[in-house]
Amino acid sequence: MVEDVPQFAARYLLVERLSKDAAGAVWRAYDDIAGRQVVLRLHPTDDPAERARFAARASALATVSHPGVPRVLDHGETDDECYLAATFVTGTPIFEAPAPLDPATVLDAVGQAALALQAVHEAGVAHGPFDDDDLLVAADGGVSVVGFAPLAATDPPADLASLGALARRHLGDDAPESVRAFLDTMADPAGPARTAREVGREALALAAAQAPAAPTAPEAPPTPAPPRGGGSPTLPQYDDAARRRVRNRLLLIGLVVVVGGLLLLMLVGGSGGKVNVPDVRGLSYHDAVTTLAQKGLRATEQFSGAPQPANAFDPDAVVLRQSPKAGVQVKAGTQLVLTVSAGTSNG
Repeated sequence: MVEDVPQFAARYLLVERLSKDAAGAVWRAYDDIAGRQVVLRLHPTDDPAERARFAARASALATVSHPGVPRVLDHGETDDECYLAATFVTGTPIFEAPAPLDPATVLDAVGQAALALQAVHEAGVAHGPFDDDDLLVAADGGVSVVGFAPLAATDPPADLASLGALARRHLGDDAPESVRAFLDTMADPAGPARTAREVGREALALAAAQAPAAPTAPEAPPTPAPPRGGGSPTLPQYDDAARRRVRNRLLLIGLVVVVGGLLLLMLVGGSGGKVNVPDVRGLSYHDAVTTLAQKGLRATEQFSGAPQPANAFDPDAVVLRQSPKAGVQVKAGTQLVLTVSAGTSNG
């Protein structure tokens, strides 16, 4: 056991306090029993009703299985406070980046966050007001939603409005009109009623439209014209036997090229062109596979957080991530790996 480090609940070593607010403190802690680093939310209260609300919310969050939501590992209470331990997520707060924010990057983060919120809302809880450091972006571009308020009211529209207002404030008035209009509508509590999944899909589609076009290969330089005025170049002279050897070699090379071309066509299914990978995040797995097939691409799935083998064709199973990413040029016939959420039919 680590010495001289404050300990909580005879289990958690309090390594670093990450934040403190009216609802309590958040610590980076070490679980001395499980042997892992966690985020520990402490909420001091002796009110029985408040303790019951905290426990009910923690139990609901523990049912959420989504890569964009830290997994609840443990929760309980002591004589002085309630606590919740979750997986420690590493990443960079997108709204604390020093460089000017790109609209496509912000919309991509908003879209991923909204899809994560859908899983939270389906569990019967909400996030609460969003702060600048509540969206963390990992090295692979995946977004995690953190900073869940311990006693936030279950109000999904308020979650979306707070997230939209945060993104709108950071992008400012220099963003394209379509982006401003989307975020203004999202931030309006009196706006049209939409689920987090619907908002997430729209944000990802708008992000793809804002992203720069995929780079294309430079054109080959033109073939220089033959020199003028110098007559035909002098060619070496061959006897009949040498000419026959050259002709036979050329025929053999031509045959190899033809056969190799046929084999290549067989291997790639007759399609050797390149296509831009479409953005299928937020789509159902069925719709994503259909979209990719129309582009001449294939798909295989992997499941995120499913406690047992999941059904990719469950209507609630949504594509969360894709590899390669949208906008990349690949050969026709390439197989994409789609990370799919567990559908509700799997419990």
